[in-house]
Amino acid sequence: MLHFTGGHGYLAEDVHMRDTIKYTDYKRFGSTAKIIYDGKEIDPNQPQKPQK
Repeated sequence: MLHFTGGHGYLAEDVHMRDTIKYTDYKRFGSTAKIIYDGKEIDPNQPQKPQK
């Protein structure tokens, strides 16, 4: 919405706008992460040992 203030001889007016945006050639956001515990990198594929 655009708001136009009133002036000498005319009233204030709000103008509604609708935009259509088309994205092309975009890439999906992604990231990588490492878990480091006690100075060693944790391998997510390695099975965990149960704690007693």
